[in-house]
Amino acid sequence: MRVAISAHADTNTEADHTRVREEIGDLLFVVTNIARHMQVEPEAALKLANRKFRRRFGFIESKLREQNRKFDETTLDELEELWQEAKRKE
Repeated sequence: MRVAISAHADTNTEADHTRVREEIGDLLFVVTNIARHMQVEPEAALKLANRKFRRRFGFIESKLREQNRKFDETTLDELEELWQEAKRKE
């Protein structure tokens, strides 16, 4: 996977992009099999993760609005700090 990602970053060709998609597909397949082995419905787990992400992202949006700031005016470190704050509040 690292080789495919590195090649794609270096060349950005369609062939390399296809290789990355295949690798990611393999990864998703493995994760799905792990979930089923653990008797967890993969789709249900993904839905829960999406809800959690939307909650936390909404928190960040709200905080930035309170501070009258925009995403493009916020550093990755500041966004990470807000993300961690959202996690602590759950």
